[in-house]
Amino acid sequence: MNELQHTIKDYLDFCQKQKRLDSKTRKAYRIDLKQFAQTIPAKTISDITPSIIEMFICHLHESYKPKTAKRKIATIKAFFLSLVFQTYTLKNP
Repeated sequence: MNELQHTIKDYLDFCQKQKRLDSKTRKAYRIDLKQFAQTIPAKTISDITPSIIEMFICHLHESYKPKTAKRKIATIKAFFLSLVFQTYTLKNP
């Protein structure tokens, strides 16, 4: 398991234990994030650049209906916002 997959697993655990998300929501998050990790060339969080995310978003718009693409984008956004929040709180308790 690479670093990105491990980070995604930790986020999904956080969604279950801290955010108390519904099992269907967590399943959708798991599918969306797994798809993201398999599609992009990066294997670590630090390797992900804005251009990689833009490329992935273009891929979503080409492959899915608008509502589905928006949901998948929202999942990725929530994932990265959580990472930013966790990093910020660790540096500034």
